[in-house]
Amino acid sequence: MKGKSKSKRGYSLVELTIAMVVTIVLMSTIISLVAAVLKESERSTKDYGLSSELLLARQGLYSWFNSFAGYESGGEEYKFVNDLESGYEGVNVYKDGEVVSSIYFDDLNRKLVSDDFGGYPTFSLIYFMTFDVYGDNVIKVSILYEGCRQPIVYLFSGKDFSDD
Repeated sequence: MKGKSKSKRGYSLVELTIAMVVTIVLMSTIISLVAAVLKESERSTKDYGLSSELLLARQGLYSWFNSFAGYESGGEEYKFVNDLESGYEGVNVYKDGEVVSSIYFDDLNRKLVSDDFGGYPTFSLIYFMTFDVYGDNVIKVSILYEGCRQPIVYLFSGKDFSDD
């Protein structure tokens, strides 16, 4: 029975070490991939939320501005002036020397406020807006949001650029 030996041999230390290293590399790769997917998903959700908030802010500003821009009603045209006395960033609308409307951004409550329109949403990502008036009927609104380096800027003009 010399030629018959039991071939029940175990794994060598080198084989076990190589198997453990390969397993660790695979697990760390899988964990990194899952972390990257979760981070991208979170960023995508935040981008969607920001896009929604910017759209709501633009629509609210446009609706308010469009109700005054370029119209005359008996007397002089509406004039936009950045002279709020409340301490907020905003714009007053004058007609015949009287304030007829105003809009401003309440940065404490993160909300657009106007005496003409209600129902502006409370923003969670937008935290500040500035209003600059050029001439009598052009408003530049700069919107700052969390994580921004440069503001989003909207220009509203009451001038009619159509060919007459």
